[in-house]
Amino acid sequence: MSAAGARQTIPIRYSFADVVIEPEGRRIFVGARERAASRRAFDLLLALCEAPGRVLSRDELSDRLWPGGQIVSDEALTQAIFRARAVLGAQGERIVTLRGVGIRFDAEVQRETVAVSAAIVASPAPSEAPLPPANEGAGSSAHLSAASADAASSGDPYRRTAAVPPATAQAPPAVSPSAAPAPASAVSPVAAPLRAALPGGGPAPVAIPPPTAAARRRPLLPLLALAALVLVATAFAFWRWSLSDTQWIDQGYGIRAADVHAAQDDSLRLLGEAIRYDNRGDRARARALLETLNDSDARTPWPPLLLALWSVGAGNAADAERWLARAGERARPLRDPYVNAMLRYVQAERDGTAADIIRYAGAVLDLRAQAWRMHLARAHLKHYQGLREAALEEIRQIGTFELGNRKLESALADRASFGDVAGAQAVLDGLARNGDAAAWDYLAGRISWSRGDVAAA
Repeated sequence: MSAAGARQTIPIRYSFADVVIEPEGRRIFVGARERAASRRAFDLLLALCEAPGRVLSRDELSDRLWPGGQIVSDEALTQAIFRARAVLGAQGERIVTLRGVGIRFDAEVQRETVAVSAAIVASPAPSEAPLPPANEGAGSSAHLSAASADAASSGDPYRRTAAVPPATAQAPPAVSPSAAPAPASAVSPVAAPLRAALPGGGPAPVAIPPPTAAARRRPLLPLLALAALVLVATAFAFWRWSLSDTQWIDQGYGIRAADVHAAQDDSLRLLGEAIRYDNRGDRARARALLETLNDSDARTPWPPLLLALWSVGAGNAADAERWLARAGERARPLRDPYVNAMLRYVQAERDGTAADIIRYAGAVLDLRAQAWRMHLARAHLKHYQGLREAALEEIRQIGTFELGNRKLESALADRASFGDVAGAQAVLDGLARNGDAAAWDYLAGRISWSRGDVAAA
């Protein structure tokens, strides 16, 4: 099969009731909201969608979820079934357990081929595709001016030059023989006319010795001291700025220090660490740290706000309700526009429509254009609605990608699966593979798959 043919048939998805499962992107949408799923739970749901209504034995499921002849306990398979039901929420009852036999999926599953535009199908091979700039939307670096170097080449601005009297100046009158005349080169040209107007030529001229090298260098000492003071002041200002309210806690959520409204000195650090754990894929540890911060700092709304958002993603409606109520109580007296915008967004994620989520995520972006997680959420929902090109434009608004951040890695893979294979490849080529070789290889495989190069993937 040609690469173009592969691109026409590979993108598929399964749907039933209000659930959509996309094997290529390993995404699950329930009621237009994306749900997080473990690897085993996703593979189990995919196996059920491929054989709806058929009884799958426990041995068959074990071979599918744990390939290679591994010995799997009944408890492990039971946990996978439990997690799959949790992901589906109310639709989890469709997974029917037949004691001593296996499980059956009672759903009318539709297998759909995702429409791919002709421009994507006819795109050239990787070696022929023109590559866009590696960092779309990123600002170019500033260049330093060479004006200071030009000024330095003009010489020492503090060098004193000898004054030359006009050619028409009169010679000074004769002085008393007892007065030893000073050398002509040492007589001040300003004092000469005054001495000529005095009786007897006035007193003997005062010799002005030529400036020595040390005297020429002396004015540089205050300047060096001033430069040192400027450097110290600049370093101090930068240090104060790094601790100021404009400091980023996390750009993905658009959180700055001023947004946290912390009551404890350590709250900023703990909140940042919790989000970093989640970015690396360790949400369990991130949740534990946020729960600790929620108990120790009763003022900041961010721990319950993020816990509510993550509970929505996990399909835990009761926890989402509880955390969202606490976040609302803390946000109310603050009257902070950004906190309120995020609160409305999480409320929309919990019980709003796809259009509501897109709208409130846009409101967050109006206040913080750097909040790239909002672009990612809008992209997934637009893709769910079949707006492939609009979803791709949202992904392209994310200007920074990095290995190790699982959400950014997912966004880069989505960029390829939504149609911009060349752009995603260019971004990946700009990332150092030795930073996280496993993540780099995973993304290379995802991009190759989207390109239609199954062997490379």
